This record gives sequence, C-alpha cells and structure tokens, in this order.
Amino acid sequence: MEKRPIPIEQACNWMARLLADDVSDNDHKACNIWRNAAPENENAWQQVNSICTQFDELPDKKIGSRILNNHQSFSRRRLLTFIGVSLGIGVLGSSKLITNVNSDSDYLTQTGEISEFKFDDGTRLILNTATAVDFDQTTRKIRLHEGEIWVSTGQHATPLTIYGQNGKMIPIGTEFSVRQFENNTRLCVYQGRVKFSPSDAPFDKHVVGSGKGVDFDSVSIQRHFKVNTASKAWIDKKLAVSNMLLTDFIEELSRYRVGKIKVSLELSKQRVTGVFSLENTDNVLSQLSEILPLSIQYITPWWVSLSAR
Repeated sequence: MEKRPIPIEQACNWMARLLADDVSDNDHKACNIWRNAAPENENAWQQVNSICTQFDELPDKKIGSRILNNHQSFSRRRLLTFIGVSLGIGVLGSSKLITNVNSDSDYLTQTGEISEFKFDDGTRLILNTATAVDFDQTTRKIRLHEGEIWVSTGQHATPLTIYGQNGKMIPIGTEFSVRQFENNTRLCVYQGRVKFSPSDAPFDKHVVGSGKGVDFDSVSIQRHFKVNTASKAWIDKKLAVSNMLLTDFIEELSRYRVGKIKVSLELSKQRVTGVFSLENTDNVLSQLSEILPLSIQYITPWWVSLSAR
C-alpha cells in the first residue's frame, strides 16, 4: 500500500516552494487548492506559517544574527526544507512542531501555555503545558486526557471525581495535582486528602494525605514519595529546582518549548539550582550559560545544542 503523505511535510514543501525566487501565480493557486482540500492540510499550513513567524521574531536578535552569519545559505526556504527532512528522519519529529492535544476537549493548553479556570462553587483548575481536560460541571467529573492539572476544590454537595488514564481520584477538601505520563499517573497532595483507585483494581482503594504523593498505573502503586512544594511552582509559571541534574532539568524545561534541546555527554553530571520563569525558555537557557560552564548553539530556533565550555 502506498504511504499517505503527512500534511506537515506537505506544508513544509509548499512553504519552501512559495519562498523560492521563481515562485509563480500557479504555485500560489495550487497551494490554496491543497490547503482547502482537507482541514488537516490547513491546520498543518498554519503550524508551519507560525514557525516562520517565530524564526523572524527571535527573542535575542544577536542569536538570530549568529545563525545567519554561521549559515549564510540557511535561508527561510532552506530552514523549512530542513524541517521537512527532519520530520522524515526523526531529528525533529512532528510531535515537537505540533502540540498533539485533543482539540475536542472542554479545556486545553498548547505547548508552553498555562491557563487557569475558576468555577461558581470556588473550584480552581489550572492546566499545565500541553494539557487536555473534559469537565462535566453537572456530574462534577473531570477527565484528564493528557498533561497535568492542579485543582483546588470548592464547596459543593456532589464530590469532585478526576479520571486519569490509570484510575480515578476523589479529593476531600483539598489542593492537589495530577500529571499523566505515558504509562502511569502521578498524584501530589498539598492539602487535605485524595482517595484513588487504579482502573483495573477498582476495589483496591487508597488514600494519600497532605504532603504525600504517589505514582500508580492501572493495576497497582509504583511508589510513594514526599511532595516538595516547589513541584507546584509551575502554577505561577515558574520552574523551581534544587540540585537537579542538568539533563533532568532540560527534560522538564522542554515540556514548555517547541523543538529539541540536546545536551552533550560532558554536561551529564552538571546540576541546577534556582527558580526560572517559564514565560521565556530562551531566557532560561541564557541563564544556564551564566551559571554553568556551557555554551548554547542555536542550529535553528527549535533545535538547540548545549555543550561544555
């Protein structure tokens, strides 16, 4: 069976064509026909167009100049071609270019976005980066499809119930967070208590108290741990860490950034301590270069390499 073209790859090819010196009116017409042929085509086009805008609006103009000086032939057209090729070989996968969030959800955030919602009963719901949630306010059921949420419960006769991919949780007058990983769910309780049951063991009920956390899958508990209040700094758009391995720090920071950050092996033992704003990840990388012996190379705005200095 012939492999069906991926819309994001087609969008990159079309954009590269339209940025060519010999672009024609027929090229523009053909591109518009392709965009109108399917909703996923138009969505891919908008994503690539957004990427082009980001390339023109680097937060640090000196960084942009260095990219152009070091790669004189690296035009916008070639950058898009590079993105298209990268999608095919996995250097910079489409999951890093497009936030794969369930767009049909009641509440959602894109990569790097943190949003808060308040409800009539006083319940507060904050969505971390790349998160999708359904909330039926009548039945008081929250379904976390992906990402991470922080909840502060209000006063209501019907108890709140949160469904993750690995089980359900029922808070008892509390403040807590739930993060959905690929194979498990993380529950952190900051105030009150939360009951939970793995989905494949519905009669196996557990209670997590204030200051405690648990990782569990659909069958059982994987581990208990003590919650560090710094772990909820993200609700204030901060990333607070103490003596964290640089590789782990970059993995966490990457949740809020479109693209890829590569860390050289020579930096694997470096550690990070501090509070960093999540509103500009380029600034965070710049701060790292000031407190650690590392250099930053922007191969593209979305492909960054950290190496020992």
